[in-house]
Amino acid sequence: MLKQSLKINVRGRFRVLGPDGSDRTPSSKKGRALLAILALSPNNTRSRSWLQEKLWSQQTQALGAASLRQCLSILRKSFGPYKDFLKTDKQVISIRATVETGGEGSFLEDLNVNDSEFKSWRADQALLNAVLKQPERSIIPDSAKPRVFSVLDESDKDARFFSALVSDAVIRRLGEAGSIEMLEATDMGSDPGRLEFILRTYAMKQGSHSGVRIRLEAAESGSIIWTGHRVLRSDSLSEIATVEVRRLMNHAVDAAIDRYSQLRPSKSSESHSSALCFRAVAKMFTLNGSDLRESEDMLSMASDLDNRGIYLAWRAYLKIIQFAERIVTDRESVLEETQALIAHALERGADNSMVLALASYVQSVIFKNYVAGSELAEQSLKISPINPMAWAFWGVAKMHLGEAEDSFRCTTYAREISGHGPQKYQINMLACQSAIVAGRFVEAIKLAETTIGMAPNYAPPKRYLAALLVNADRELDAIKVISDLRQLEPDFSFDQLADPAYPASALRLSPLGDWLDSLSQRLS
Repeated sequence: MLKQSLKINVRGRFRVLGPDGSDRTPSSKKGRALLAILALSPNNTRSRSWLQEKLWSQQTQALGAASLRQCLSILRKSFGPYKDFLKTDKQVISIRATVETGGEGSFLEDLNVNDSEFKSWRADQALLNAVLKQPERSIIPDSAKPRVFSVLDESDKDARFFSALVSDAVIRRLGEAGSIEMLEATDMGSDPGRLEFILRTYAMKQGSHSGVRIRLEAAESGSIIWTGHRVLRSDSLSEIATVEVRRLMNHAVDAAIDRYSQLRPSKSSESHSSALCFRAVAKMFTLNGSDLRESEDMLSMASDLDNRGIYLAWRAYLKIIQFAERIVTDRESVLEETQALIAHALERGADNSMVLALASYVQSVIFKNYVAGSELAEQSLKISPINPMAWAFWGVAKMHLGEAEDSFRCTTYAREISGHGPQKYQINMLACQSAIVAGRFVEAIKLAETTIGMAPNYAPPKRYLAALLVNADRELDAIKVISDLRQLEPDFSFDQLADPAYPASALRLSPLGDWLDSLSQRLS
């Protein structure tokens, strides 16, 4: 005999029905939102802390816990004789329910809770629901891809050539990020397909100066999404390799990806897979535990929809973050899964500079194969010299190969040319690590402090900064950093820094490595 359960309708008007058909929908907005979360969660279960993050993110932990308990009490009253269908303990909450997604109306249309974390969750669920409704296709026509139209806004021959070089570099990076097709005026034909953006590049010479401007416009409205320019102190338009121009191009790439991730995707699987990937990468770099889990789910979904190497490569990279943040501690399972993911990613994206860059980092950090890591990063840069992560990961490989100064130059260059994407703080952290290995401790302290400012909940810079401050005879500052770090890692101690299994390899490679064992004594 099948167990009775509640029925929760998440399309159109949100409703909860008892097994007898009685309406058990709670009047509380937070109560309805909590039930929606449980209904759409694996096994209809979530931890108390996860629910607090989504519904009471602005409250303290104690107030959030009290609000959750009050909400659960309201739900039990609304369920009446079916109150036992809501199961709770000190850690998790679950609901015995089936989810109804049929009927008319929009997905979760009347669930409006004034909490940014819930709104983000609701938007992600709407996207995943739209993906799941799409019929399977063995072949996806090119016109199903989201498109960006490239326009060169000048007539001078030299300027046009320079503008085309800039546009090509931006187009390549965008195309590698997901399933986005770039078009030029001659490619438009009679069917523009799904045109999202217009990318305009403009170059000019005037006297002893030259310059370039990049502008991203919304295709439908013509409104400006992002614009930027650089003036070169030269009359030569051949200086595409300057730091200023490359940084400008990477800002344009990040702006396009950020904008596209916010759009409602079309009905094509490729369009959905790109949106899922872009949002997953943004979530990945928040370092929030629930966001990391959602990022993994989104990337898995993107891989199922579209067989692209870049989605698999990001999944492999996510494993490194989980390991570095000590969310996953079983090194053997990480090795096995990451190896399979990156091998398949390279099979499907061997000509993609971002796949090669991520594979470089995996080889260096997970498999300790620094020669392979260096070669993969170098291959990536031959394809796309403006890829900041490829420069940073080349620096990581060089750091472990004993090329400390070259490593510092690579990671510093990556930092200088990077845009405003969510991975910027991680590039900054890699520059900090290479500075430590090169013995540039003053610069390393500044880089660690900058990284903490960018990502306050990121543990690695605090591990390194604590040791650097002790070395600089700034024990009181070090004690404060350690206190902050223990909010993230309650079991942290200086003894761990010398342990090869602990994620602080740059310290062990640096001139500080010989006295890591004595750090605790200096603070006592």
